[in-house]
Amino acid sequence: MVKYWICSLLLVIFLIANTTVVASFDLKIVVTPKNTSTILVNNHPYQADKSYAKGKYHIVVKKKGYVTHHEILYLQRDSYLNITLISLDKVKKTAGVSILAKPKNVQIKIMNIKPKYFDGLIPDKKILDILVAAKPSSGLISQRFWVKVDTYPYVISVQLRSLKEMQYPKTRLVANKTIKTPQKEQTGSKEQQENMTGIKDIEEIKGSDTLLVPKMIEIIPSAHQSHLAPFYISETELTNISYNVYLRAMMQVERAKPFYPVTNISKIEIDQYLTWLNRNTGEHYRLPTLQEWQYLKAVYPPPDLEDCTQGNFLDMSMEKAYPLRNKQHCSDGIQALAKVKSFKAIDNGIYDLYGNVWEWTQTVRYPNKKFKGKQLYYRVGGSWMTSSEQLLSQSLEQDASDDIGFRLVKDKSQ
Repeated sequence: MVKYWICSLLLVIFLIANTTVVASFDLKIVVTPKNTSTILVNNHPYQADKSYAKGKYHIVVKKKGYVTHHEILYLQRDSYLNITLISLDKVKKTAGVSILAKPKNVQIKIMNIKPKYFDGLIPDKKILDILVAAKPSSGLISQRFWVKVDTYPYVISVQLRSLKEMQYPKTRLVANKTIKTPQKEQTGSKEQQENMTGIKDIEEIKGSDTLLVPKMIEIIPSAHQSHLAPFYISETELTNISYNVYLRAMMQVERAKPFYPVTNISKIEIDQYLTWLNRNTGEHYRLPTLQEWQYLKAVYPPPDLEDCTQGNFLDMSMEKAYPLRNKQHCSDGIQALAKVKSFKAIDNGIYDLYGNVWEWTQTVRYPNKKFKGKQLYYRVGGSWMTSSEQLLSQSLEQDASDDIGFRLVKDKSQ
């Protein structure tokens, strides 16, 4: 009997010691107009008196006679959302999809269809992957979510917010007196709290670039290239493990495959990332120029069609999938994206200068009337979807795909 109670006690102690405390936070949602609106949080009714666990939440607000509102919240602290619905009477009638974004000067893209979004678009799919992104200097958090379109016209509203705008009110006004609201006790250790807010990650950045950026390689152009200043370039494309530090700080969902290049990222999203990176490191990282890449290409020529050791290109291992495309006349055994450093570096230590993913540059292609003022940027190096004969292309700044990434550059004088 004694042995039984001793074993039970040890079991209880073990369970207590190994129980993980899940942090929970207040989520306050205030909707205007107030009456009879339906608020859904991940398809469940919103409960004002409930604490919500850390995570991603898709918030939908519906009210008869008003535009349905969609918003993504990455909850990592007490948060406050003030949502003002738009009356349907004030909306221009269209035959298709209308996305009303606040503020107005943002990029709107439906990621899983080919046509560019325009007001009244009738897509060929019923389930839409919607991205709404602001300029990097705005400090607003991009929104990306899925919606199901049952009938047309289909109208939704989206609001981009800054982190400051979502802060939980620390004071409340009652009868013209300011009363301090007691601070909620934080759960978990100090280290866990720091990881939730990204503070620890940012502190570790100082004095140690290796956490956020790859090793930087010094490039000193030859004397006859006097128009090019010395610069540093990262030895690999930026990887998901580095980019995830930024995503945590922005309360966004982290990416899988830590040692693979960041892909499916637009020039607009990269600009937002660079603004954050430079603000937190005190450096001035940027994208390479086309001229800098062309200099490297001249000094370190790309592999010929018989060489599969210097980069991940479209080769004979993908003959069945792409029988009509130009290919390397060899096989590396990899049929899609590869980890960084899967292939040997060129002489100066740079990996994947050619192949694996296209890399964005900051060089704008000469304006083309066809795109009505939208910026076209050069991308360089080819990818796992091209041969080493195809090393230069261009894309609109809002484009993103699974074979486009980026590499960091920093001026040597800094």
